[in-house]
Amino acid sequence: MNLAEFQSIFSEGLLLSDDLGNAHVLKFLSESTKVDVAIGFEAYRNNWRTALTNALADFFIATRSLLDEGNFFLVARNFVESHHAKVSDLNCYGSEFPQYIKDEFEELPYLGDVAKLDWLWHKVFYCRDDKIMDYDEIQRKLNLDPDEIFLIASNSLNLLTSNYPVLDIWNFATLESDENVDDCDQDEENEFSDCDSDFDPLGKEEASYAYVIWRQGYERKVLPVDEGEKILIDGIVNGCSYEKIMDRLFLSNCDPEKLLALAVKRRWIVGIKEGNE
Repeated sequence: MNLAEFQSIFSEGLLLSDDLGNAHVLKFLSESTKVDVAIGFEAYRNNWRTALTNALADFFIATRSLLDEGNFFLVARNFVESHHAKVSDLNCYGSEFPQYIKDEFEELPYLGDVAKLDWLWHKVFYCRDDKIMDYDEIQRKLNLDPDEIFLIASNSLNLLTSNYPVLDIWNFATLESDENVDDCDQDEENEFSDCDSDFDPLGKEEASYAYVIWRQGYERKVLPVDEGEKILIDGIVNGCSYEKIMDRLFLSNCDPEKLLALAVKRRWIVGIKEGNE
């Protein structure tokens, strides 16, 4: 048996339920050693599940604060049991957790979106660095046939929409947490609402909220966006042509030139490509 086959059987045992894992995998392991491997394998499996659970706790700080420690770790453990890690990098684990939270807590309709913001805030830090096109080159390519060119989005660019003031809730929860979210500068472009201990997430009527989450250099940022910025970002991340995005902006009575300048300045747009590239 080669190493790949051994790893495959061992990994299968981690993913199966305890009884099935013991029946299938422990028989295989016992054939290669005189030591009783049952206790050792169960300890390894428990450590593996604990590592995944603790990773979720590190990534979903606001969600953990809103649920409190006991409830969060119970839900996280149940998630780990039913959603297996597909890659070995723990930083990639948890993308399905926001939907799981949304389904589990229907009485807290905003919680799934808060978890989504938690995930995106974590995700943008580990995304690939962008290759930034020279500004003059961007300007030159914008003069080409608008139906044949596409705006290249930053690898970290994400748009989050919600019926609830997710950013206010997220900020409140992270301030309440013992582990405040780091490197989130509150400058004139990124001011969160002041939330006191009586903050009620459902105190506001349902509305339409949109936020952009991205990384500029090594600094993560999250900001509310207006309708024009929302249209632009949505078009970029969904691969719409430059012409289609411009048409949408004109129909919404937005200023395309101003929005494009803002997108380039904030590095939402990192380049231009032609349709045949």
